[in-house]
Order: sequence, then structure tokens, then C-alpha cells
Amino acid sequence: MQNLTAWLGPAVIAALISGLVQIISWSAGERRDRRAESRRRAERMEDLQVALAAEIRAHLNYIGTAPEQLAELKADTLRRMADDGAFTPFVPRMSDQVVFQNIVKDIHVLPVQAIDPVILYYKQIGAISAFVEDLRDDTFKTLDVARKSAMYADYIRLVEQANTFARDALVALERNPNPSSSDADLLARQWA
Repeated sequence: MQNLTAWLGPAVIAALISGLVQIISWSAGERRDRRAESRRRAERMEDLQVALAAEIRAHLNYIGTAPEQLAELKADTLRRMADDGAFTPFVPRMSDQVVFQNIVKDIHVLPVQAIDPVILYYKQIGAISAFVEDLRDDTFKTLDVARKSAMYADYIRLVEQANTFARDALVALERNPNPSSSDADLLARQWA
């Protein structure tokens, strides 16, 4: 019996040490994998933020006339419509939202505080795009001046709101834990 105990003692101790080494190795590997996954997620989040901010800045360059310029454009166009009942303003189509359309399935990767402003902005751009198609339709040209003027004024209000949503989205995208630039903050101050 003493031989069995003497033999079991070192075997059990060796098994315990081996098990302990495996647990430590597994735990260290798990921590390493979690850190790597966290880094990949942070990189993905930053990539999405940079891409969305670039697309929003591009849209601001396209529709982002300063508020006082929009007011002037609206007043001039409405005055021209009132003076010449046959005048119909030309409203260009909105550009596609290629970046957003391609990453919408990954929107959950963005910081929580950025999701709502980004979605609001892109929903507004979608509304403007649909409204622009109405303004470009032949039926719009046949409407009476008062109706055309009201629709054009609504279009300008949609653009003004989109500019506000764009600034909000850029600021929210910039408030990330790994900011790579201050472009969004600079742009937000420029349009404020």
C-alpha cells in the first residue's frame, strides 16, 4: 500500500502541475485572443468612422451651403418664381450614399453616441433624395406658382436640417475613443 501511495503521490502532483500549466496557458491565450479581437474591433470602428465622416463631409460640400447663403438662395429663387410664373428652379439629384449603404449592416460597431446622429443624417438625405425627384418631375413644372414655391421652400428646409444633422453626426463620430483627426470638429465649427 505504501508503494502505491508513493507512486500515486508524484503522479498526482505531476498531473496537477500539468493541469495548472494548461489552465494558465489557456487563460493567457484567451486573454491574448480577446485583446486581438478588441484591437480588430477598434480598428474596424475607426475605419467606419473615418469612411462615414468622409462621406458626410462630401455631402456637406455638395449641399452644405452656409445657412445665410441658403436663406439668400431661397429668397432669390422664390422671388424669381413669383416674378416669372413659368420659372421652375433646377434642383440637382443627390449623390449616392455608397459608404453608408455598404456599411449599414455593421452600424452596431460604431460608438453608441454616434449611431443616432448618423442614422438621422442619412434618413434626412434619403428624404431629400426622394423630394428632389418630385421637384425634377414634369408634374412639378405644371403646378401653380404658390405650390411650387411652397415645395421649394420645403426643400430648402430639408437641406438646412440635413446640414444640422451632418454637423451633429460629424461631432458624434469624432467623439470616439481613438480619434485619428480633428477634421469633424473643425468642420462642425466651420458650419456652426
